[in-house]
Amino acid sequence: MIERELRRALRERPAPGEHAAGERTLRVLRAAHAELTPPPRRRRVRPRAVAVALLVLFGLLGTALTPAGADVRHWIAERVSPEPTLSRLPAAGDLLVSSPAGTWVYRADGGLRRLGDYTDAGWSPRGLYVGAARGRRLYAVEPDGTVHWSILRPGAVSRPSWSPGLGYRVAYLEGGGVRVAAGDGTGDHAEGRNAAAVTPAWRPGSRNVLSWATRDGRVVTRDVDGGTTPWSLAPGGAVRDLEWTRDGSRLVVLLSGEVRVLGPAGALVASIPLPPGTSGRALSVHPGGRAAAVAGDTGGVVSVPLGGGAARRLFDGGGRFARVAWSPDGRWLLASWRGADQWVFIRSPGARRGVPDARHVVAFSGIENQFDPGGAAGDFPEPGGWCCG
Repeated sequence: MIERELRRALRERPAPGEHAAGERTLRVLRAAHAELTPPPRRRRVRPRAVAVALLVLFGLLGTALTPAGADVRHWIAERVSPEPTLSRLPAAGDLLVSSPAGTWVYRADGGLRRLGDYTDAGWSPRGLYVGAARGRRLYAVEPDGTVHWSILRPGAVSRPSWSPGLGYRVAYLEGGGVRVAAGDGTGDHAEGRNAAAVTPAWRPGSRNVLSWATRDGRVVTRDVDGGTTPWSLAPGGAVRDLEWTRDGSRLVVLLSGEVRVLGPAGALVASIPLPPGTSGRALSVHPGGRAAAVAGDTGGVVSVPLGGGAARRLFDGGGRFARVAWSPDGRWLLASWRGADQWVFIRSPGARRGVPDARHVVAFSGIENQFDPGGAAGDFPEPGGWCCG
């Protein structure tokens, strides 16, 4: 009886600063409502939809609130509990995962296969192979774990990237250089020096054109078959990540505080600042090419419209988000939330307003233990690509 009465009293007692935080949030919501364009016709609003929308708005506003706002975030975290373990994927396809215990393939139905003690990995087109790195070797591994071929180098290799289309080339980093080999493991050769620790990006198309970042803040794009460098430029800061759109029309470059969109010849198409307080770490371009998702060391997960316009924060619970990956059908975004030991799956933003469908957010906890069972705390398990659903 005493325990029950104590719980009731705690629930009824307001959190520290709750009233002041509520007043601030109400003012923000009223201002946002005033900016909205009235709908063309009156529609019946479902109470459940209103409750869900308010919940997401409070979650997004949480990082902007004062210490009392931290109590609001904690209140939400207690009532939106993640599932205890990853048991399924919300969309078809296989997910490549790298952890301190090696590289894994996680299937949509929850099936799990460990490929080996690889530190970095990436899919080949259509998921026929996995390009994987371990120590001084680059491997081509079949999804069942069978090694197809390997290349031994004098220095440590990392960041394998398989060319799209027919998969005729594989790029990777060794020390401070970029190297390229044929898809069958032959013809390994150097392509560039002074490379930053950023995965090289292939431009889709009939030619094998590769872009990479350098340690002095430049982006180099090179035709690896013709041996020419069509362009090289400094986008204005250290490059955190880069990726071509699937149609090869734009190169998306992530800097710490903004996303720059470049044309195929290197011309600047758009420069989109990230929301205040966001420090970009990694990006993933939507399969449709309309937008990119950015994971932040700070500032949560952000949606960036590649045609211009303001970036929008999709999700932020505090702490570091290390990677993002789109499902093959583009309907779900996986955000790797290292700060909470969780993976968060967010429904794809709407095409018009870039607002996620808040009724479809699924979180799974205990990720580190699931992909590194019994291991000491180390690098967080990260998705290396969601392929071929």
